[in-house]
Amino acid sequence: MSGAEAGLIIGLIADSIAISGMIIDLYRTVKNPDELPQAFRAVAQKLPVAKDILEIAHKEMEGQTPDDNSLAAIKPTVEACTARISRLESIVQEILPKLDTWRLVYYTLMRKLGKGNEVEVLLKAILQDVQILSEHQVFKAATKDQVEKLTKAVEDIAKVPSSVPKTFFEGSSGNTTNVYSNDGIVGDYGQQTNNRNTGSGDFFTGAVTLHKEKRRDD
Repeated sequence: MSGAEAGLIIGLIADSIAISGMIIDLYRTVKNPDELPQAFRAVAQKLPVAKDILEIAHKEMEGQTPDDNSLAAIKPTVEACTARISRLESIVQEILPKLDTWRLVYYTLMRKLGKGNEVEVLLKAILQDVQILSEHQVFKAATKDQVEKLTKAVEDIAKVPSSVPKTFFEGSSGNTTNVYSNDGIVGDYGQQTNNRNTGSGDFFTGAVTLHKEKRRDD
């Protein structure tokens, strides 16, 4: 493996660290973090664990470049991890400034991105990527306590409720998912006619799944 390729891997790890820092900084701007859905709160709580281990590995690799076999072994996981962190950052950038309508914005994004891009799924995959990397010699500088925290973070995120309804991605033509805001239905996600109910009471049309807007998802 050439020195340029080694530099690419080191650069990807640096990108993962920088983007993780951006995500964490975004959460610090939220005035009422307790109003965030549980899956989003988990990002703020667990992502720093992965970032700490990535920082240690990056420092070690800058000091002494690993051998070709070690670099080849970690490259695919590093690439996948960086891509997931970048995707997570793009989602968080859309949601955090719009907490009053987070569900509408988030569901729209999920329809566009597809299954596997829910914040809790991305976070778990990122933590698992770092967990895999921590088993390689390149990452052995991470302390036992940090690795244990990472393992605990993976276990915790597995218990976080889905950030979308169970049947959200089972949509077929003719199914619509309507989302309630404080003033009624503010959006629907499917391939049928859009409907809006700005009054009170229940509202049904066609095959519709209704979701009451809540301030917290505990």
